[in-house]
Amino acid sequence: MHPIDRAAVEEGLQKLTRGPPASLTVLDVFSAIAHALTVAAITEPKEDGGDLLTAYVADVEKLWRRAGFRPSRVRNASKSKYRGPYHRFLELVLIDQLDPRSRLFDPLREDELKPARKIHASPPKQLRGRPRVGPGYSWLISEHYLKTVKTPIEKTVVKTP
Repeated sequence: MHPIDRAAVEEGLQKLTRGPPASLTVLDVFSAIAHALTVAAITEPKEDGGDLLTAYVADVEKLWRRAGFRPSRVRNASKSKYRGPYHRFLELVLIDQLDPRSRLFDPLREDELKPARKIHASPPKQLRGRPRVGPGYSWLISEHYLKTVKTPIEKTVVKTP
């Protein structure tokens, strides 16, 4: 038995034995064990973060609808890397929560930008056009999560009365 499960069972049995011993039955013991294991299984954190991301997307969708916005999976066939405002919002808020130092929503001051501009201007002109060295950006909120929550694709077509 896993040590966490064992500790939960022991705690449940200790609570059970605090009462009068004459009224204790085998059914009570097994019920306490089953209850402790059920509670431990429910509260155990899942290893798959996808469940958390799906719940995050669903909660934000509810908030957007409540505020009168229309969350949608906007796509552009001519631009494969295009993401709609809702998708970008989900991504930016998640990044900001994962790394509060990301400063996505706090613009840099001029005194903070000055050293970066010096460094950016220091390479030869032929190398300045290629600022990214590593692989491209990989989105945390993929199209899969938007589809799982079943956010409809909304078209900007004028509806006739």
